[in-house]
Amino acid sequence: DALRVSARELGASTAFSASQVAEAQTELGKVGFDVGQVIASESAVLELAAAANMTMADAATAASTVVKQFGLEASQTQEVVDIMAKSFSISALDAGNFTEAMQYVGPVARAAGISVSEASAALGVLADEGIRGSMAGTSLRRIITVLSDSSSEAAKQLAKTHPEAKTLTEKLAALKSMGMDSTSAMKLFRIEAATSAIVLSNSSARVAEYGERLAYAEGAAKGFAAEMAKTQMDNFLGDLEQAKGQLEDVQI
Repeated sequence: DALRVSARELGASTAFSASQVAEAQTELGKVGFDVGQVIASESAVLELAAAANMTMADAATAASTVVKQFGLEASQTQEVVDIMAKSFSISALDAGNFTEAMQYVGPVARAAGISVSEASAALGVLADEGIRGSMAGTSLRRIITVLSDSSSEAAKQLAKTHPEAKTLTEKLAALKSMGMDSTSAMKLFRIEAATSAIVLSNSSARVAEYGERLAYAEGAAKGFAAEMAKTQMDNFLGDLEQAKGQLEDVQI
């Protein structure tokens, strides 16, 4: 009953119909959100869908998967959504590439203590250089795994020359200062991640910049999805979609 009421309210007051909201509710339920968590996450999912031109169901799947992968609470869905929307705005990342890449990166990043914003920043830089989707995800996963393994050659070199480097961004900057070239990148990260390692190390300053712009705790990305969604829907098509949602509510 609560889900039905919520779906109808959002369907009548937004550019999405009650049926579309119900599809999103279903996807959130599939990943283990209970009724309260679904209702608490709906507005954030709606903002992501509008901001990134996604269906409600796809937005729900994308956001909730990241929440689960990084071990976050359902109440942090808004944070994830804002970071996602901001990353799509400042880099060449889009919703499809982000979702595809993050399914490889998320669990490993969580284990390494890497935040959603830092992982998204790295994916954004890779996307800018044409490395996207599964290619970006698998290569970044390899890089994180190697840099987090104290027994790896890369980790040993960093511990010896840059013991102060703790975060992913700091380690990438350290690799750049060490003068990593294609030969050493192949040796340290293997062929599947060598190119991405070179790109990220050479662009470590941009990774840091993106990370700062995506940081949620400091308010850099906070509320961005709502702002972006409002801009996207502030036109005739947005008004028409809202009218359709109101009509469907009347039909219900």
